[in-house]
Amino acid sequence: MGKIKKRIRSLFINRPVAYHLAKKLLFLSVFMVSMLYIASSQEQVKLPILLYHNIAPSYPAESEQLHITPECFQEHMTALKTSGFTPISFQEYYDYRVSGASLPDKPIIISFDDGYITNYEYAYPILKELNMKATFFAVTKSSFYPTAFPIPHYDWAMANEMQSSGLIDIESHSYTHPKHTDLTLEKIEQEARLSYYDIQTFLHKEPLVYSYPNGAFSEQTKQIVRKAGYKMQVKVGNDGVNTNDTPLDELVRINIGGLTTSQQLIQMLENYLKP
Repeated sequence: MGKIKKRIRSLFINRPVAYHLAKKLLFLSVFMVSMLYIASSQEQVKLPILLYHNIAPSYPAESEQLHITPECFQEHMTALKTSGFTPISFQEYYDYRVSGASLPDKPIIISFDDGYITNYEYAYPILKELNMKATFFAVTKSSFYPTAFPIPHYDWAMANEMQSSGLIDIESHSYTHPKHTDLTLEKIEQEARLSYYDIQTFLHKEPLVYSYPNGAFSEQTKQIVRKAGYKMQVKVGNDGVNTNDTPLDELVRINIGGLTTSQQLIQMLENYLKP
């Protein structure tokens, strides 16, 4: 670069205006090449987001889309690690998409919806043992009344413990878990803002991601959730992986049922990641 600049200076030694113009053109050329390199490297990244719900030692076979045993979940996580997948946080993915931060090879996000206490009792210890990151989406009102549901939820003390571990990130799954497309605009805003406030207040952090109950969303809900302060939004139970073309307010997730074996999980992910 230094030799090129000297050569340019010698060519334009008596023409300062032309020299400075050539200098600017050189800088712009280098900048554009750098941006093209970053863009081309980012295009290669495909991000699967796995979606789990409840962990239960036993459950009816017909409800396997909601449940998975602790043993099966541990097998899934071990298989991911053995196969070279690296769990990341939504913040890491946001930084990659917005400012070009680097990501590890074969990044993946592990997520849980609903805030069941079994996330704390089973998933959290397994993830700690394997040193793997995950995101737990909480219905924040349930953390005030953790036993007032058919399946108990974790409370704020448990949420704080998990958040403080550095492995678990607690994000929003609304305030009361209604189907948003059935709500008035005012109610949607209330759900998003109350949940945002709860996470701010009890976990002392700014929430980043909003997970739609039942995956029900619209252009209006997306606008309201964005205005409430969330930078990313995720759907439920979709096939496919996320690329740089996936809108940050329509990130897709793969719902993983309890009858999925670890071999099937890895094969499915490898198929998604094929060029």
